[in-house]
Amino acid sequence: MITVLTQGSDSGQWTKVPELAFFFALGVYGKALLIRIAEVRKLVHAAVAIPLFLGLSGISLALDLNPVVDQALFILRGLAAIVALVAVISALTRNRGIAAAGSWVGKRTLGIYVLHVPVMDGIVLAFHGPLGPAAPVIANSVTMAFIYPLALTAAVALACTGLEYLLKKCGLSFLFRRPQAKTAARHRQPV
Repeated sequence: MITVLTQGSDSGQWTKVPELAFFFALGVYGKALLIRIAEVRKLVHAAVAIPLFLGLSGISLALDLNPVVDQALFILRGLAAIVALVAVISALTRNRGIAAAGSWVGKRTLGIYVLHVPVMDGIVLAFHGPLGPAAPVIANSVTMAFIYPLALTAAVALACTGLEYLLKKCGLSFLFRRPQAKTAARHRQPV
């Protein structure tokens, strides 16, 4: 919303809707497949997915592609990244320290979910301002195409966790309470 208000409706952010919908659907309908990949706990899936991700990234950066083809490549690249990350994280969490850190983050996903949009909007605004010179470096480097999403994810998660802490200290903890299920007995109408 902030991007549209500050940059106009032609800012290109509307093109994110199909890809976000695709990945949301993948999380809902592809859950069983992602769990099977995680249960293997070996890097065999990553061994295939990482070179695929890097190859698709190279193609996307090297060629001047039609926007529809580029969007399709983005989704395929995202699928490869998801498979690679699930496989790598599953293998890494055999280490107790890494598993503990993952558990810490997992217990804070509601706050991250609630706050990631304003944090990301702030980052988008920063790239239209003081971080503007960094955008071409990120966009034109295969190495940065791999590192940037990981670094950005970590930074956003930490920022959201910190904001959640501060907001709770300011008396706004209700923003982070999980909704309670309504029981049928409590909402039954008298006959």
